[in-house]
Amino acid sequence: MEADALNKIAVIVAHYAPEGDEDRSHRALERTLGSLVDAESPGLATVLVCDDGSPGHAALVSGAERREDAGGREVFVRRLDDPMIAELGVAIPRGVEGLWLYLPKVRLAMCKARLWNLAARLTAHDRLVFLDDDHELAPGGGLKRFAELLERFPIVFGQVVGRSGRPRPFTSRRVQGTTFALRASVLRACGGFGEWTEAVSCGIDSDLWWKLYRYAIELGGDQACYTSSIRTVDSINKRWKKFSGRWNRRVSLRRAFEKEHGCADYRDPQRNPSRCKERWMVDLT
Repeated sequence: MEADALNKIAVIVAHYAPEGDEDRSHRALERTLGSLVDAESPGLATVLVCDDGSPGHAALVSGAERREDAGGREVFVRRLDDPMIAELGVAIPRGVEGLWLYLPKVRLAMCKARLWNLAARLTAHDRLVFLDDDHELAPGGGLKRFAELLERFPIVFGQVVGRSGRPRPFTSRRVQGTTFALRASVLRACGGFGEWTEAVSCGIDSDLWWKLYRYAIELGGDQACYTSSIRTVDSINKRWKKFSGRWNRRVSLRRAFEKEHGCADYRDPQRNPSRCKERWMVDLT
């Protein structure tokens, strides 16, 4: 895979640094960004860090370029080499280039879908890789492998390794909102990430899988794959939990999901076939 092919990839990274936990969150982001710099991938893709209103990053607003998302919310954009990023305590690894998008909080809600939709619109690249900031790529040319598989499949899911050290198997019924790649045309055809999930502050993963499943089934053929040749390690989690930790969040999401998609129970593989990978993904594990 030549460097110019890799340069057609945008890596979109969700980021949030909770108050009091900035250092750990920043180090996780640095490791994830650093994992994109690989000797097998000399033409590093453009990176867009999507900052979901980290409390300690409010200084990014002053003097930044202003962009609006589809709903009119202002997002503040800086280059990753902007000195202000370093002043936050984030050391961008050498060789990583791109943008930092900061969306101030207007309410306590996870806005990952909104930010990822904007990032996908800001880039001109057709190949989009999505990662959470605490999911660094395992050594072995994961970025190059994404590029190769996107030539065969418009939807590519890598494998997540949990903090226990065990990889999630192909047979797992869990949905996955990181370590995947899409052609931009697929994301547009699916209507983007579900910004309706902000109302319940969870469910972006289930919403995406439902849409991708429907897309793959309607087109037929091999539209999606799941591979163990691309892995990320889940280093920290639950940082968004304060936005979705109320006791009835699953009830709220179930009702909202049924209203949005007509599926009575988003967690039940019998009612939500997108959770059964064998129905719509090629197993490359």
